[in-house]
Amino acid sequence: MEMLRQMNIRESMDKNEVLKVHQYIAHFWYQAGLSFNLIKLKSFKNMVVAIGQYGPHLPIPSYHDIRVPLLKKEVEYTENLMKGHREQWVKYGCTIMFDAWTDRKQRCEKLFELLDAIVEEVGEENIVLVVTDNGSNNVLADIGKLPLIRKTIRRAINQVRFSYAHFSTLSLLRNCRNKRELVRHAITIFSTSYLTLERLHKEKANIRNMFISDEWILNKLSKEPKGKEVAKVVLMPSFWNSVVYTLKVMAPLVKVILLVDGERKPAMGYIYEAMDKEKETIIKSFNDNESKYKDVFAIIDKKMELSAS
Repeated sequence: MEMLRQMNIRESMDKNEVLKVHQYIAHFWYQAGLSFNLIKLKSFKNMVVAIGQYGPHLPIPSYHDIRVPLLKKEVEYTENLMKGHREQWVKYGCTIMFDAWTDRKQRCEKLFELLDAIVEEVGEENIVLVVTDNGSNNVLADIGKLPLIRKTIRRAINQVRFSYAHFSTLSLLRNCRNKRELVRHAITIFSTSYLTLERLHKEKANIRNMFISDEWILNKLSKEPKGKEVAKVVLMPSFWNSVVYTLKVMAPLVKVILLVDGERKPAMGYIYEAMDKEKETIIKSFNDNESKYKDVFAIIDKKMELSAS
């Protein structure tokens, strides 16, 4: 009985010691802001085992150690792991695959820089296929650079920014629009641009009425350069025609990019089929007037071809 009591005491003490160590680990984890999933890494388990086997008084690696010699050894270790793969690249060829890519800062060039670096590392002669499911992101990035579309989006965003930057204007605008917001945020910057244009177009009459109302004319902002410019654009028929044009082009393509950015990633073949279907929608919306969509289709075809090459 005495022996059993001693065992229970020792187990209780062991549990307390384990809990204490675990709390130190947790404290480091939270302070470093590490993902909870990292606790599952085999390398973490190996580290804990190695520390336990060493015992007390293990010296901690220095700042220099972790930055230089230890990092160099880890790179050498990784390079050795890659040797077998490099031999297979030459023998069997290699497929480069990119997962879905969304960048809220429109850094499309970074993607191509990364791809270029990978191609150089693998060896152009060893690559048999490049597969990416983000073709629609690149398509919309370049379509957004077309002069008329870029100008229309810029003017629309300036109008929204002006309204939200000035409380008095915003209050007046909300009264005209029954308190509906002008902008809605979406998954990508391109979707946001589209939704902003869509909301502006729906509120066209109310927005125009605001900028010809007595309240606006008496507002001091109406005399300032920015106020005059915004009012001028809002009252231009050509601006609203450009908004309609841009919506006709972007609406079908936004459907594709939302499809790609969804939780369930469709196969590339399905994306191509969806893009072809939406191209038909664009053709119909412009009554087969090729001059309206020729430049847009040239970008789509080029980008989708590059995604499959």
